[in-house]
Amino acid sequence: MVYKDKIMKINKKAALGEGVLMIYRLLLVTIIAIVILGISAIYYDYYIDVKNAESVIMAKDVVNCLAPEGVLDLAIVQGHENDFLDKICGISNLERFYVGVNISSAENQLVFLKQGDNAAIWAKEIYKKSSLTGKIGKYEPGQFSWNYTINLLKDGQYTKSKMNVEVLVSYEF
Repeated sequence: MVYKDKIMKINKKAALGEGVLMIYRLLLVTIIAIVILGISAIYYDYYIDVKNAESVIMAKDVVNCLAPEGVLDLAIVQGHENDFLDKICGISNLERFYVGVNISSAENQLVFLKQGDNAAIWAKEIYKKSSLTGKIGKYEPGQFSWNYTINLLKDGQYTKSKMNVEVLVSYEF
């Protein structure tokens, strides 16, 4: 019986020592996992390009603002050729955006509205003409251009017209 009590005490001491060693083992495994994740994060380059999606959303907002329910009152936009997003739509903070709206009836251009970063236009032309590959391609501006058919209210008369909306989004640094 005495012999059995001594064995139980020794086993309890061994269990305590094993618990202390387990802490060191967990610490070592944690350090190894952090090193592996850190090294893989350095070599794993992720980039998600959402500039085209941003340009589509901005174009939709502009069309809904200027021609709600498909009707554009020409008297509202005249005189705001360079500040229509601020004054009419209430959209500000346009450092990365260029928005151009061409309103034409038949073959005649009635109004051309533009606002935003004009540098995006020449950047778009550079990227269009060159065959850029690799990592520099992510700096290409996002682009969306679409023709919408609208009813234009001019001098109390409704006419079928076209509204071309072009939106460019530059790279965010």
